[in-house]
Amino acid sequence: MISPYAVCASVPLAAPPAILVVDDDPATLEVLPAILSRSFPHAEIEPCASARLAAAKLADGHYDAAITDLMMPHFNGFALLSHVLKARPCTPILLMTGEKEMEAVEQTFRYGAFDFVPKPLDRDRLTWSVNLAIKTHRLRRRIEERRLYVTQLREVMNRRWKKPLSQQTTSAVEPSRALIGATFDRAEAAVRQSEKLIERAERMLRRRQEQVQHDAWQRLKH
Repeated sequence: MISPYAVCASVPLAAPPAILVVDDDPATLEVLPAILSRSFPHAEIEPCASARLAAAKLADGHYDAAITDLMMPHFNGFALLSHVLKARPCTPILLMTGEKEMEAVEQTFRYGAFDFVPKPLDRDRLTWSVNLAIKTHRLRRRIEERRLYVTQLREVMNRRWKKPLSQQTTSAVEPSRALIGATFDRAEAAVRQSEKLIERAERMLRRRQEQVQHDAWQRLKH
């Protein structure tokens, strides 16, 4: 079964984290990148005043996280989120809004956002969330790269096992067949180990997302 995140492994990952900030408010586009630059001095922070332009940029898949305002003209945060998740589902999107109702939070996560960021911004909470988003994105990329490796390895193993070097039945090829069999067993063990690592990483990602959502609910209750 092909992972819905398979496309995430197809775009080279930049060494420094890249964060896109999307808002039609010039003041926010000045303040927020400055905050993020202090918290993530080695990251590339890119402001963007157009949601449509941001959708095109994010579809290229080279951002570790995006923070976008919810209420923007013509193309709001939910539309941007929907567009991006179809093209690059592994990119964490954080939605900013002044709405602090439970319904708004529920809708944010239902649309597939990584986190709900209320205004006015809490710098510590924002830093925590962005940091977690970057780690989540990079872990997802490693999972998909490993999954792709396992798939390709299985294909090679199956081809070699079904047609081992030669279709001849002479005794000359029997040692080679025995060697292939031993190699296959070692490769199969490596694949199973990789699959277990993928399963553990997937569970970690699910717990991480549950943690983010639980924290969002708790902040609204207090």
